[in-house]
Amino acid sequence: MLLNLYSMCIVGYKSETLFRVCRMVALVLFGFLFKSLVGTVAFAQGNLMLMQKRIVFEGPSRIAKVDYANIGEDSARYTVTLIHLHMKENGAIEAINNKDTNNWYADKYVRIFPRSIVLGPHEAQTMKIQLINTPDMLPGEYRSHLYFRAVPDEVLSGRAKSKDSSKVAVSVNIKPVFGMSIPLIIRVGKDSTTVKLTNLVYEKISDTLQQLKFRLNRSGKFSVFGDLKATYVSSNGKVKEIGKASGVAVYTPGTIRTCILPLKETRGIDFHKGKIRLIYEKQNEDGGTVMAEEELVLN
Repeated sequence: MLLNLYSMCIVGYKSETLFRVCRMVALVLFGFLFKSLVGTVAFAQGNLMLMQKRIVFEGPSRIAKVDYANIGEDSARYTVTLIHLHMKENGAIEAINNKDTNNWYADKYVRIFPRSIVLGPHEAQTMKIQLINTPDMLPGEYRSHLYFRAVPDEVLSGRAKSKDSSKVAVSVNIKPVFGMSIPLIIRVGKDSTTVKLTNLVYEKISDTLQQLKFRLNRSGKFSVFGDLKATYVSSNGKVKEIGKASGVAVYTPGTIRTCILPLKETRGIDFHKGKIRLIYEKQNEDGGTVMAEEELVLN
């Protein structure tokens, strides 16, 4: 129902005012639904919910939107900045040294607004991102990360009398600051990126822990982002899914990512025969096409 409502907002309404109202209702309802499923645990840091996993500019599009909501019980101020992050070969993300001279960043080619907003409990907001200064861009991929930071107020939590009745002790309750980031990518030129799966190795760590190790090899000017799915194919051709992972990326300028995929549905499988088929494919919203496929023959 909520997805249908959000889709109606996108394709069904011509009135900009009605469009915004409808979308905000869908976002807030989604926030309530999420909290009913997971309790009061903060979603993606500090009760901040994002509807987008990444923003990608390619082709003629020059405006993008990010919908976010406060699904907590208190009002919160959120600020948005652009930061630079680097992906290591093992998939870990780390901040880039300020002395880095790489020019392939997206921050100087975009304008974002608003950069700061106060949201009440269960309120939602849309942030706009606009491309600027694009005529001088060379073919390739430019990437920065949108960093959403919840900035709590320092509030007086109470007043307690000290031993000296003429003095008042004031305690300050400082809440922790949480943040999360999503990639902002600008692609210029033709996509010639390819991916290969190599170095597949099956490992049995224990009776309850088995895994598939492999490498994702990216070539070309653009990053890749997709889902992994491993299936076991028996000697008589029966297929069973044994592992999967969503949202696995290899960001530029990196070309290799070493991966370990835990295998879960392994009961009744003889890993001394048959084969494991591994597929890396685009996510459904990106078309779901297969980017790479490889098999490991077991013996």
